[in-house]
Amino acid sequence: MQLIRLRIICNTTLLQVVLLLMTGIVSAQVDSVALKQNHQGKAVIIATGTAYAATAAFLYTSWYSDYPQSNFHFFNDRGEWLYMDKVGHMASTYYLSRWNTTVFRSAGVEKDKAALTGTITAYAFLMGIEVMDGFST
Repeated sequence: MQLIRLRIICNTTLLQVVLLLMTGIVSAQVDSVALKQNHQGKAVIIATGTAYAATAAFLYTSWYSDYPQSNFHFFNDRGEWLYMDKVGHMASTYYLSRWNTTVFRSAGVEKDKAALTGTITAYAFLMGIEVMDGFST
């Protein structure tokens, strides 16, 4: 059962990395400045994907694997935590989105595309955490 959960988490992480890599593939024209920025953007995307995969693996082994697990389920945490888990995930997504946008902008990605990519990658990362939470009892 734990092997199945680990495979689901690994597949979710792999999907996140693939989505991150796909964001840097499309370009309209090639010039020297764009080519340099494209290489920087690809490096940032690969580094971000690797960091996300490593962080997800670390979180699972250091936090989630130590607690009992069950089939995937939803849990209303109002009784125990007064929704603080939800607020924490929301705040984490917001700040990770802002940080990702800044990183993508520094790699030369245009403003709107950086904001969209930063937001999508933040949601994708937190989705992995939500899946791990769904298997926790």
